[in-house]
Parts: sequence; C-alpha cells; structure tokens
Amino acid sequence: ELCFRLLYAACSGAFIGLERSSSDRPAGVRTMALVGLGACVFTICSTHGFLPHAALGYAADSPMLANVKCDVSRMASNVASGVGFIGAGAIYRRKDSENVVSGLTTSAAIWVSASVGVSSAVGMYFVALSASLSTVAILK
Repeated sequence: ELCFRLLYAACSGAFIGLERSSSDRPAGVRTMALVGLGACVFTICSTHGFLPHAALGYAADSPMLANVKCDVSRMASNVASGVGFIGAGAIYRRKDSENVVSGLTTSAAIWVSASVGVSSAVGMYFVALSASLSTVAILK
C-alpha cells in the first residue's frame, strides 16, 4: 500500500511535469515527480512514524515524556512551506526587461505537485488525480 502511494505521487507529479516540459519550462517531468515523491515520503513518515506514539500516549509510561506533544499534521503543513523555497528557485527576473518576472506559473505548479504528493500519501487518490488534471488543464 505505501509503495503504491509513493508511485502514485511520483506519477501524478510527472503528469504535471509533462505539461511544463512540453512548454519548455525549467522544471519538468523529473522535478515535478521528485517534488511529489518527496512530499509523499515526508507525509508517510509523519503519519506512520509519529501517529502510533501519539495514539499510545507514552507519557503514561514515563514521567519524562509527560510534556511531549505529537501532532502528525505538522509535517504535511511544513511541506508547503519547504516547497516554497524550491519554487522560489524557478522564479527569475528576465535580463531583457527590468519589469518582467518569469517562472511564477512553474513555481505554482511545483507547489501543486507537492500537494498532490501529500494527498497521495494519505490515500486521497481522487483528490490527487483531480488536482493533477485540473492543474494540467489550467496550464494548457
């Protein structure tokens, strides 16, 4: 099941990347697939790695852990922020014109690829598919 989620995230990201590649944009199939895959891995690690600890309430076993809080949604929410840095790398000011900024759409597509990876990681395949198809339709 987890391997399928990883594959689904990578393929969904690659689908978005196909459109970017066909438009000769800097972030293409490999970049978008890796962003989707990475977001999926972070989310899976968060939900499967920390959720059991939060559910079991280890504080009862050890007084040292009484103040430990575990919120598995933090990883997914921070993926959006972290991917913003990658997206910022796709934005640049064109040399031929002082007032023209390029790469904003590609940056937004990178951000959406990450969200597709997160939704794949939690098993929301229809959301991931809908987001991928909507993104490609908007970009065309």
